[in-house]
Amino acid sequence: MGLDYLEGLALLGVGGAHPGGLYLTKTLLTKENMDEQTSVLDIGCGTGQTAAYIADTYRCRVTAVDYNPVMLEKAKKRFLSRDLPITVLTADVECLSVDKQYDMVLSESVLSFTDLNQSLPRVSHAVKQGGKLLAIEMVVEQELTKEEVEMVTAFYRFSELISESEWEIRLKQAGFENIHMQQPILSANELDIEDANDFDLSQEVNDETFDLLAFHQELTETLKDKLGFRVFTCSK
Repeated sequence: MGLDYLEGLALLGVGGAHPGGLYLTKTLLTKENMDEQTSVLDIGCGTGQTAAYIADTYRCRVTAVDYNPVMLEKAKKRFLSRDLPITVLTADVECLSVDKQYDMVLSESVLSFTDLNQSLPRVSHAVKQGGKLLAIEMVVEQELTKEEVEMVTAFYRFSELISESEWEIRLKQAGFENIHMQQPILSANELDIEDANDFDLSQEVNDETFDLLAFHQELTETLKDKLGFRVFTCSK
């Protein structure tokens, strides 16, 4: 089996690989009350761009989690170079085992890549009473053809594609309340992974890796009216 999309991102060391990138994350976090007493869990932290920003800007107690060893090594390198006291854990969000420890759990285009029946209860269990989940995730805007569903799920290895209303149902089933959904309007360059302006290339990067990125861009453009994203803010 060839390289998959997430493995490609890991080799490229892309930071901000979600709609809006770090720009959107910064904007969302300005609305949160965060300080050195706030505990934050960044699931699927990737190369640690967001975790580093939060720790550096808000002085929060940050834990960064990912299952990909290439991503985690790049995250550790980033944290070390900036002397940031961030805890790093190797874990799959579907098997996450933390008990009501965090004021905020952050998911930037991570849950969409998981089995929500497994991951959402785990994430919910990680949030303290009175805490929240902040998630930026893909949603279905318009009905996809069978061929489009097959193409998207095969390329990204999604288990399912769901709408905004279906996300709301699943979040409630996992124990979240006061679910607020918003659809920020972003310019094209803010939506572009290539404009994330944060890469840490591995030696193993080759033509196949860049082909994956190119196909992702093509797919995003082709289905731009059918697939979008939402920001979900949910409390416990």
